[in-house]
Amino acid sequence: MNRLNIAKLRKSLKMNQETFRKEVGISQSYLSELETGKKNLTEELYNSIVERFGRNIIIPFVELDCDNIALDTPHLNCDNKNAIPLFELEAASCGMPSGFEIAIEANKCDRYIIPDLAGCDFTMRTRGRSMINRKYPERSIPERSIVGCRIWKSRSHVRWGEVYALATPDGVVIKKVMPSEKEGYIKCVSFNEEEGFIPYDLPASEIQDWAIVVGVVNVMNWV
Repeated sequence: MNRLNIAKLRKSLKMNQETFRKEVGISQSYLSELETGKKNLTEELYNSIVERFGRNIIIPFVELDCDNIALDTPHLNCDNKNAIPLFELEAASCGMPSGFEIAIEANKCDRYIIPDLAGCDFTMRTRGRSMINRKYPERSIPERSIVGCRIWKSRSHVRWGEVYALATPDGVVIKKVMPSEKEGYIKCVSFNEEEGFIPYDLPASEIQDWAIVVGVVNVMNWV
């Protein structure tokens, strides 16, 4: 799981060790071991700290576990491991011969901390209504959502039925990927067939880069 820099969090809250350990219900010795890295934070304690202080307070002190990130991806730098690159679909020059890594690097993306999307190589903001899922709203990707993606290196193993971001000569498409009846093709399926977004076949040879969608963040403005 992600690491939480307990010492920096505690100091930002202007608490000494005695006050902090009472707030979260742990012993002095355990707190010292957490702060010096001798022991790892348990998921139960992490959730307890989030509940006590609030997610917005602890986010700046969450450190991604770089063992779960594709370190050979050039745009990722573990010196800045808290932040995940974000780029807009409109700015993604992902047609041949480019790919996601090149597009991200070329666009000098802004980076954001999104702890619940740990393990992403990048995020992108979507456009269009084709992936709105009325049958299973929890799997919906509304317009202007932020999708977390992990670059999919394998070309011999595809997880059929999952949603991928595909870099094509015409730009990036985000679709559920299914086998095609046509050899050398995949079938791209939209969730929102009610509005006329019908499945279509895409030549696998035209896909320059693949990234599996691992999570979605929906932003709803109330004011």
